[in-house]
Amino acid sequence: MSGSLTIGDFSRATFLSVKTLRHYHRVGLLEPNDVDPGTGYRRYSLAETQRAVASLRDLLEHPPPPAAIEHRRVPATPAAAIAATLDVGDLAPWFQGAVGEIHATLSAQGIAPGGPAGGIYANELFSEERDEATVYLPVDGEVRPVGRVGSFIAPSIELAVITHIGSHADVDRSYGEDAHVRLPRPAH
Repeated sequence: MSGSLTIGDFSRATFLSVKTLRHYHRVGLLEPNDVDPGTGYRRYSLAETQRAVASLRDLLEHPPPPAAIEHRRVPATPAAAIAATLDVGDLAPWFQGAVGEIHATLSAQGIAPGGPAGGIYANELFSEERDEATVYLPVDGEVRPVGRVGSFIAPSIELAVITHIGSHADVDRSYGEDAHVRLPRPAH
């Protein structure tokens, strides 16, 4: 296709990794101009390149005001959980289904959740696109294992919390504000 760049060339031009470009395509943030149905190769138009470069320039030339980042420590917490090894593309529907299953199990046992749902994800789930994920709901009480739902102790963790205001397409700006904070990953 004339006037377009391969994913590798587009990656070098925008300083976005090929894996990031594939992820952005999957979630609809940055669509390639063309995807070869036989090979799956992605090609990007010069207009997309110009938009990406303009967006990067805008971010560099007009950085958003510093965001408030809250740091907090959460102690180890008893929870009801489901763990599985899965592909990153299945993460969102799996998460929703697992949370629903945990809520139903807790309701059947007369246990109220003690907080919002949380998740622990192996780094390889995102870098290699397949690995372990655990979703949990904190509880005040003892959970009897039923089906995939079991007892779990969510590890103590230090968090950096930021509130993103804006569209999902701009979430990388809030994430970038917090990128300099590197906290240890909890062992599980």
